[in-house]
Amino acid sequence: MIIIDATNPVNTPTDPFNSGAQAIAAWTGGKVVKAFNTTGVANLRNPNYNGKAIETFICGGDAAAKATVTQLGEELGFRVVDVGGLANAMLLENLAKLWITMAYQLGKGPHFAFTLSERSKPA
Repeated sequence: MIIIDATNPVNTPTDPFNSGAQAIAAWTGGKVVKAFNTTGVANLRNPNYNGKAIETFICGGDAAAKATVTQLGEELGFRVVDVGGLANAMLLENLAKLWITMAYQLGKGPHFAFTLSERSKPA
């Protein structure tokens, strides 16, 4: 069974774990993939910005589970970016906290997304 963790423990301690995703993995013993947590619900409904798919960043310890979540993310219209093992879930949860802060505490509103811009590699 694959567990997709789209949660963000904003005001909930995860001790003794570094992230909510690691806590879920320990509690369930399941294959946990952190995904779909770094943006708001409007972007989950429509991940298209002017013809460009926004990213969903994923991490997890099981390659097959991440491949399944990658396929799901792509089918939903996201560009999926794998950021490594479940130890990196804390980074994604912090990115979500930044998005929430910008959207709601700083007044930007929920209609923006973080995206990854890549430069062509020099020859």
